[in-house]
Amino acid sequence: MTSKGKPSPRSAVKPLSDEQVAKLAQRHHLVNPTKEYPTGPRIPNEAEINAQNPKATARLLKGVSVVLSQRSKVYAWGLEHVPETGPFITAATHVTMYDVFVPMMSLFHMGRRPRFMAKAEMAHWPVIGKWFQIVGMQPVLRRSGKAKAIDPADVEKYQELAREHEFGKIVAHAPYTLNACAAKENLREFARETMADDLSRLELTPGNYYNFHPGSHVGQGTETGIRKIAEILNDVLTPEQTTTVLLETMAGKGSEVGGTFEELRAIMDLVEHKEKLGVCLDTCHVWDAGYDIVDDLDGVLENFDRVIGLSCLKAIHLNDSMNGRGSHKDRHAKIGEGEIGAKALAAVVCHPSLQG
Repeated sequence: MTSKGKPSPRSAVKPLSDEQVAKLAQRHHLVNPTKEYPTGPRIPNEAEINAQNPKATARLLKGVSVVLSQRSKVYAWGLEHVPETGPFITAATHVTMYDVFVPMMSLFHMGRRPRFMAKAEMAHWPVIGKWFQIVGMQPVLRRSGKAKAIDPADVEKYQELAREHEFGKIVAHAPYTLNACAAKENLREFARETMADDLSRLELTPGNYYNFHPGSHVGQGTETGIRKIAEILNDVLTPEQTTTVLLETMAGKGSEVGGTFEELRAIMDLVEHKEKLGVCLDTCHVWDAGYDIVDDLDGVLENFDRVIGLSCLKAIHLNDSMNGRGSHKDRHAKIGEGEIGAKALAAVVCHPSLQG
């Protein structure tokens, strides 16, 4: 859950269960960075510690430790893979301020000062934004409407490689920042410009797919969201293009549009060039949306065929889910480690209706 570039309250996210923590502990060294050194014996990087305004950092980490210890069960994992020196990349949930502080605390204690943050709006968050400024972290601005020009030589190299190894279709994914049904028109214009630019680029490798999340209506209502998404698609789709645009099934989290097959069908019905549209079915999303792909996969696919048509199903995102069916959470898990399970996902892969 996120809203207007501000951190969500802790209550907006369901904590991991003891069973989920136990599964993580089987694969990682779990630590509580408020109480223990993250990864056991190692040489702290004193140069980076001294470069990060250590007094301010120490004061902030002490305060955060008190808050986290009083209000949360704090775990961090994956830190055993952080090198003592040299560049590295980490990924964190970045949903609430707590989820940001835990990995950040661990890294700073280790003397591995992060230099850049991928979520630029965090620079304006209370407390943590000020800390980032003090320790010299730089925000990475999100992509503007147009990206770097593509070198034709790179296209030709790819085409040769694809022919040689008999590649299947590319499934390009639009930026997650797109919201075709945003309430603010400048955000919809960003979606319009970015999609148009992406589609023009994909024509350099004809006949592939462009997948995107339909968007969130942010309080305008589902019908308004559907209409606005269709308007953007009518603006960017052309009869000449060879790329098929895929609407992705969503989990129905918050005000997301696309949490039911009927909502996707409603968008498609309003689009002029319907022949340029398809659907990408995300197994985590449909499970979290309430579709029982574990015990009634046949029924789900029959429903999809009745509402949309299996001929429109062009791609599948095969993901497990951390949550139960109908949770509307959209929290992916590694295949076989979630609530869907490897057996059910194998049935999706091998289903006769989904071959070819």
